[in-house]
Amino acid sequence: MLREITWIRSLYYYQSCQQFWKMHLAKEDNYLYPKLASSNDQSLVQTARNFQDEMGGLSGGFEKFKNEWTRKRFKMIPKISVVS
Repeated sequence: MLREITWIRSLYYYQSCQQFWKMHLAKEDNYLYPKLASSNDQSLVQTARNFQDEMGGLSGGFEKFKNEWTRKRFKMIPKISVVS
């Protein structure tokens, strides 16, 4: 029973993290970087471009990870108990 509860919590945490990171990356890509790029401060504009260039592929990489690590695949990981 304890093992199953731990497994359900792990799956819930995994799904919550997916939603959080998807929203976080979307906010950066759609709002933060465009806003910074429209600044009058050229140093800020360049920093925003650098960040966007460095991290621009993160959303796509995360989507790929999320699509590969489906519930079905996640459930295939051997269940273990950790006792401290």
